[in-house]
Amino acid sequence: YEQRDVESLCSKALASAGLLPETPRPVRIDRFVEKHFRVEVRATEMKPGLMGAIRFDEAGKVLGVYVSKEVEDDTSDAGRRRVRSTIGHEAGHGLLHARLFAERLLTDSSQYDFDAVSGGEARVRRDGFMCRPELGATSRRYEWWEFQANMAMSCLLLPWPLITLAAEPYRARYADAAASGRDRVAEDAALALAEIFDVNPVMIRYRLKDWWKEALQLSLL
Repeated sequence: YEQRDVESLCSKALASAGLLPETPRPVRIDRFVEKHFRVEVRATEMKPGLMGAIRFDEAGKVLGVYVSKEVEDDTSDAGRRRVRSTIGHEAGHGLLHARLFAERLLTDSSQYDFDAVSGGEARVRRDGFMCRPELGATSRRYEWWEFQANMAMSCLLLPWPLITLAAEPYRARYADAAASGRDRVAEDAALALAEIFDVNPVMIRYRLKDWWKEALQLSLL
């Protein structure tokens, strides 16, 4: 998947569910799972380090989306937002990888291949994914499915037209700042937009990392 393909897929899915906001504000990601996949998000006990999971049937239909009870029990702002990002990550698997399960992962040879590239840790199961979706965390080289799910997570929680609209007031400040001060402007934006979209600041940093460069280049034209 190219970035633009994931952007389009996620925006269309949110709009189809009636959950694409018209102005910058939090996406109701739990409600999106309920309406789009027809399942509820459930908290369950998981092994340490695992934050979420998704299950499919043989046709690629989503059977369940799960969040680690340990993550669910963290009632801090960061913890609550981590629940949102975990749900978004699992929804990303549901949007991007259902057909992959239906066509490939239910065969023994493909299952063996996926176990091999994931280091034999069996995070890719015959019926779904067991995930560690912390954005920015180091992933194994071949965990492309986790990379793609993170792409979808950021597109679902921070739709591009809305995140760039919210960041627009910081564009001129960033362009006018001395080179040594631009990181401070970007961080101010990350903290402010995290409140607007109800995500942790790391999500904003990830989403806007290339936008700042483009904003600076446009200001120099």
